[in-house]
Amino acid sequence: MKLTPRLIAIAKMIPEGSRVGDVGSDHGYLVAHLVTHHLVSKAIASDISQGPIDNAISTLKEEKLEDQIEVRFGGGLDPYTRGEIDIAVIAGMGGMLIRDILIDRTDFAKQLDFLILQPMTQQPELRRWLLENGFEIFNELNIREGSKYYEIFCIRKGVTTLVDPIQYEIGFRKPVSEMKTASLKAYIEFLHHKIKKYEKIKKEIEHRGSDGSAQTLQQVSHKLQKIEEVLRDVHQR
Repeated sequence: MKLTPRLIAIAKMIPEGSRVGDVGSDHGYLVAHLVTHHLVSKAIASDISQGPIDNAISTLKEEKLEDQIEVRFGGGLDPYTRGEIDIAVIAGMGGMLIRDILIDRTDFAKQLDFLILQPMTQQPELRRWLLENGFEIFNELNIREGSKYYEIFCIRKGVTTLVDPIQYEIGFRKPVSEMKTASLKAYIEFLHHKIKKYEKIKKEIEHRGSDGSAQTLQQVSHKLQKIEEVLRDVHQR
């Protein structure tokens, strides 16, 4: 069983000996890896759909882990009770779905040591909601798989300081001087990816032209300018 770079990055974010709940576990690869390599003291997989539940059970049987990892049916954080896990992983789903999962059990989420989130979409909207609802984003990573860039962030109860609104778009990270070489390289690649994305959007708006496009063009141009400034600042440090 070989994990994708995205799941490997998530696994590395989990402190050794933790008790982990994998929300929306799909095939159960993450929890199987964590237990196989003795990285956690307890792992629970959960999903709201029967198909993924069956997939996870199949994976655990193949890896001879069915007696070590429990698979639970249920949506979001509902399958978990207070005090049985330290960390929850919510990965591979839309940002607003992750938000809704946290809304449903905000108090439970805030009593965990932390949560690892990996939204596939609407990352800026999710970051904004977290900041407005008493969560601290204390670590972020960018992982590339082929042409895709994934944004992974760790959150817990607390306060996140917003220096510039562009952080909703590019995330909240440690100072460049504290970033490891691999993380810094991935961050720079991510910023280049964002720049290309907004350059493309800008050209499409300019080519298409329509009512209200001037305001949209201004917003996109502003984001592009701010990300370019961040990239220049990273290179200068």
